[in-house]
Amino acid sequence: MGCRKPRKTVCGGRFKTKSLAKGMAGPLKPIKTPPLSPELCELVGAIAGDGCIQNGKAGCRVSLCGNLAKDYEYVAYLAERINGLFGLETLLSANPAQCCVSFTIYSRRLCEYFIENFGFNYGAKSHTLRIPPVIKQDNETMRAFVRGLFDTDGCVVMQKMGRYQYPAVKICTACREFAYSLRDFLREDGFKCFVSVKRGRGHVGYDVTVKGKGMLPLWAERIGSSNPRNIKKIKSVGGAAAIRTQI
Repeated sequence: MGCRKPRKTVCGGRFKTKSLAKGMAGPLKPIKTPPLSPELCELVGAIAGDGCIQNGKAGCRVSLCGNLAKDYEYVAYLAERINGLFGLETLLSANPAQCCVSFTIYSRRLCEYFIENFGFNYGAKSHTLRIPPVIKQDNETMRAFVRGLFDTDGCVVMQKMGRYQYPAVKICTACREFAYSLRDFLREDGFKCFVSVKRGRGHVGYDVTVKGKGMLPLWAERIGSSNPRNIKKIKSVGGAAAIRTQI
């Protein structure tokens, strides 16, 4: 079906945990250091999408924000995932005025973990985002990473062609290199995929789009979704009876 050859699995491998915050005061709260797994890679994909790693006056923190009306269940799911993987207590915060639901974990160790093992940086990541090399080494970890990215920075839309409408999967990013790396993986994995460039008001963005006959059911089977909003949309347009998910 056009699927690339399986690569050597790295699931179960251990990561580096050395400190990246030399000279910073304060005790380091211990965290569990989980092995590489699809569950972890899905979380990494979600952080690559709507997450942020910051180092400010309040301390080092990992946070993620979603739409209060549409993503509450999904953000709660990610918070539980962090609790299980790292042994940290993660609480949700809702801001109805901004229609936002989020979580924030103040942990220097957790920030160091994501920076050292997955190439994140403190602060804005929109133009420096890359697919972590350790995740690229295996199809299953890559699919999980894409699932997390899709559930935060992606959607399913109906596109009109002539008299008909067809479903398409889109993932948006501001990073050109990241967009084309994602496209290359999806093509190798059997998807019809292309990148379109959006320009406006001094901003350049990239849409990684998957569409074509049979593509949405294939997406549901290989990539799937853990966000109830996306699962509902895929089912509503006849994407698949069963959708791959970590929920």
